[in-house]
Amino acid sequence: MKTLRPALLAAAVLSLAACVPQTPYERFQSGEVLRGIAWKPGVTPTVATRQRTDCEVKAVNDVPANAQVRSTPSYAMPSQTVCNRVGGQAFCNTYGGGVQGGQTYSVDVNADLRQRVYRQCLADKGFQIVDLRPCPDGVTPQPQSDSQRLPRLGANACYRVYPNGLVGYLPG
Repeated sequence: MKTLRPALLAAAVLSLAACVPQTPYERFQSGEVLRGIAWKPGVTPTVATRQRTDCEVKAVNDVPANAQVRSTPSYAMPSQTVCNRVGGQAFCNTYGGGVQGGQTYSVDVNADLRQRVYRQCLADKGFQIVDLRPCPDGVTPQPQSDSQRLPRLGANACYRVYPNGLVGYLPG
């Protein structure tokens, strides 16, 4: 049993490590496709960030959160008592009984509408929603600087995150 403890400890540590958010570089290394990126060619990253933030604020102001408390269905299970007579005594056992379900949770019923307002605002400002795949090995686009304008993306566009956190885009 003593030899099993280190293995269990290692498994527990590894399972907890899996819960830690990955850095952008680690996500790139794992081959993760960046999905739903708001992209606007021809502007600097600073301008794009400012316009995305404007759209986030607009969506929150136009469609505020509306949290509603709900509960899952519940049902009562009947109990059953079974008695047996042994000699002059009766022995009874009760089985079942209790309530299942009925957990409460909250949901923002405006979340989907707020997301649609956000995306509509982005489209009005000239953004497109794109997915970017990681660049293959050997393809090393230059890191994007804040003063460079974002390129127009083609069908083979890709991204690369460098160990220092800088990101490069290949227009494709």
